[in-house]
Amino acid sequence: MTNGANVSYEDLRHERDHLENLVCQRFNFFLLFLSLIILGAVTTSKQLHFQVVLWFGAIISILLALTINRAGRKLDIILDRLFAGTANAIGWVNGQAGGHSVRHLVSAIIPALCCLALLAAAILAALHVLTVP
Repeated sequence: MTNGANVSYEDLRHERDHLENLVCQRFNFFLLFLSLIILGAVTTSKQLHFQVVLWFGAIISILLALTINRAGRKLDIILDRLFAGTANAIGWVNGQAGGHSVRHLVSAIIPALCCLALLAAAILAALHVLTVP
């Protein structure tokens, strides 16, 4: 196992490409899954099915959000390392762009808020506060 000091710039670039693609694919799948759960909950006609769909969706969504977050944190580590130098194009562009990155929204905040909303709906459905539409 390496301590990271001997990792080449090219290896970091390839890993960044891979992780950016992975985060985007997982986030898109998360949104698709969330949409299907909401569609399933809205179209069901029985309270028990409504609750099962919401609980299933909440649990799986939380697990999906954890994988998105993990890949996002790995991507942050790689990007921080790539941005550290201004001698390379990535570091130079990052320095010129200024401002704050919003990749944390995609990898952490949006999935967490969606999971909380789905979990809240599942709890409310279990308490019969939220009933079949």
